[in-house]
Amino acid sequence: MNLKNTISVLFILFLFTSCKETALKNETYYPNKEVYLESDVVVINIDSLEGKALDFFHEVYDIYYDKKTPTIKIQNDFSKKFIIPGFFDGGLYYKRNILDVTTDLIISDTTYHISELKEALKNHLINYGKNPKLSDSPDRAIVSIKIDTTESIANLKSRLIDVTQAFDEIANETDENLELILFLDIHIPLPPFLEIPQGTFKYELYFAEFGGRMGLKKSL
Repeated sequence: MNLKNTISVLFILFLFTSCKETALKNETYYPNKEVYLESDVVVINIDSLEGKALDFFHEVYDIYYDKKTPTIKIQNDFSKKFIIPGFFDGGLYYKRNILDVTTDLIISDTTYHISELKEALKNHLINYGKNPKLSDSPDRAIVSIKIDTTESIANLKSRLIDVTQAFDEIANETDENLELILFLDIHIPLPPFLEIPQGTFKYELYFAEFGGRMGLKKSL
């Protein structure tokens, strides 16, 4: 190989390495980087987790009890995503401001198939009150991922990827200054009623059993 060819190969390798390093530095924050930098975050690398979604929520709740901010990290060869999720805590949330995403469906003003995620999300984010059944404005538009704790963590990760990818495409296609406000809506299946011994207060026993099966490490 002559000198000219050697230089060409080295130059190509340099470009490839530079592009790869640049791609790896592509970081996205939800809702935004400022919230991430201002919070006392604990990063959960969801790529390293296996098992049921309940195991993931164990970790999330432990972080909350330490008065810190759980942050979900998803990484591939080209990007890193940092998601600070919200949780419904009993506050007042208008139904029209919430877009529910399940495994197969999206529920807002109407019911969409999951393949229509981008369309449903775009309608929800940039509605500006035009449709009274959709969000008032982008800064009030919540995307709620509904999770059954018996699901696998892989399912949760897949839904997070789908939602963030759809959002990124919408944000790149519009001049709007959009942020993704993402909530996790946790569903813990109720246990079956037990056979109640005579003289036992039925509801007291039921809730005691339910509390024992919730799988949460600490009382909420």
